[in-house]
Amino acid sequence: MKDIVEVVHRYLRDSDTSWTVAVFGAIAEYHTVPGEPQEVRLSADGGTIIGSGGALRVALSGPVRLAPYEFLTKRRDFWLHGVNLCLPDDVADIGCGRPGLAELGPDEEAIRQDDRPAILFDLGLGRPTLQAMIRTADPSLIKALRGQVGRNLLGAEG
Repeated sequence: MKDIVEVVHRYLRDSDTSWTVAVFGAIAEYHTVPGEPQEVRLSADGGTIIGSGGALRVALSGPVRLAPYEFLTKRRDFWLHGVNLCLPDDVADIGCGRPGLAELGPDEEAIRQDDRPAILFDLGLGRPTLQAMIRTADPSLIKALRGQVGRNLLGAEG
């Protein structure tokens, strides 16, 4: 695991690196804004990046495996490459297959202290390996999300 943590550390420090987490039907991305100062904190299991527009935490656990990839794009002179951090199915299943939007309350584990009072909503994607959430302090967005609590966003009515 030490080698994998070292790879994560290298890319947390690299401002040209983008990070994604995805399952079929949903993707979340973190990109560094060029020229924007970033605070990088490394830890024994990964680390964090903190910028003005958000933050990212990588906390590795279990039997993580690296799976590098690359593929061509529509641009002839450009290709994408990256590394997937993979877990076996039985470890990746974190049992969060909630089938509908749910309000979870203040985000007490937010990386940035100022974000902790904001309200956290589980998007309820029904995926056992990903709990996708949105955090907001915007009163109009909170009202709109509360009006959709229980609704399956990926279902026929979503």
